[in-house]
Formats: sequence, structure tokens, C-alpha cells
Amino acid sequence: MNILLAVDGFDHSLAAAETIANRPSPPGSAVKILSVVGWPCTPIGETRSLPDSEYSRLESAAMEQAKERKD
Repeated sequence: MNILLAVDGFDHSLAAAETIANRPSPPGSAVKILSVVGWPCTPIGETRSLPDSEYSRLESAAMEQAKERKD
């Protein structure tokens, strides 16, 4: 059985992760975890866009959070 679990750090997704962890699965099952993050704003037009360096910083921070949750 293949299981895809999307987590965003909110209570419902953490409860789903706990359910998956505690539920027996058939031998050979695999769980793939997709960590979802939301951007702090949605750029609209040039005046509301963030500089590329800021997107890179936000992406790096999100990746670090996802790695920390993995452990």
C-alpha cells in the first residue's frame, strides 16, 4: 500500500500523521510525506512582489522546518 500524507503543521495534519503512524499497514507499505508551507503573502503585480532573495530565504526556512519535522 502506498500512502501520501500532506502535512502543514496545523493540528488536523498532525492528527492525520499520528493516525497513520499508529495504524497497522500491510507489509511493504510505504508512506510518502509531503510538507506543505504557505507563503506569507501573494504577490500581485510588480509593486507587491518580493525580491528574489526574499523568496530564497523563505524557501530555505521552509525546507529547514520540514526537515526538523521529519525527525
